[in-house]
Amino acid sequence: MACMNPTVTSVTGVTSVTAVTGKAVTHVNTPPIGGVTIVTPVTPRTVLAIDPGLSGAYAVLDASGAIVEVGDLPLIGTGTQRRIDAANLAAIVRRLSPERSILEAVNAMPGQGVSSMFRFGQSLGTVAGVLGACSVPVQWVTPAKWKREAGIGADKEVGRQRAIETWPAHATTFARKKDHGRAEAALMALWGIRNDR
Repeated sequence: MACMNPTVTSVTGVTSVTAVTGKAVTHVNTPPIGGVTIVTPVTPRTVLAIDPGLSGAYAVLDASGAIVEVGDLPLIGTGTQRRIDAANLAAIVRRLSPERSILEAVNAMPGQGVSSMFRFGQSLGTVAGVLGACSVPVQWVTPAKWKREAGIGADKEVGRQRAIETWPAHATTFARKKDHGRAEAALMALWGIRNDR
């Protein structure tokens, strides 16, 4: 899977190998070459969605829509030099090893300043670059499309409340007003689970 180190098992004369790595299980039914079989772990089907702004977040859901992990995007720098920490984001993506990802296909909006749009574009580019480097397929969706299907509009507070209703056991994850990025990432991931291409 994406950005995951394979488990190498030394085998002689065995044609079936089962490797268990954490939650991942893989069965290999091919004869080993030169006494070594490379077993690549298969993780449960998961979808990663990222709300890419500087106040953004990520969420990973399993195929049933249950939350695997939700968190804020890692940042470095201060003030106008604040940006997404690509190295730490890559470490998160490698650790979670999602099957695919969901990103918003956003455009410039009227009334936004040039510098804020540049910073947002830089953030989105960093996220897309990390996902590409980790070989995680990206499915792009417009905010209007996934929000319409989630039953929320542009009001971020409505999205946060919808996330609390959807995952009440994780209500503390979305408890603060500033957790709207986490809520949007989780709801976008849920859209991805329901719209598996």
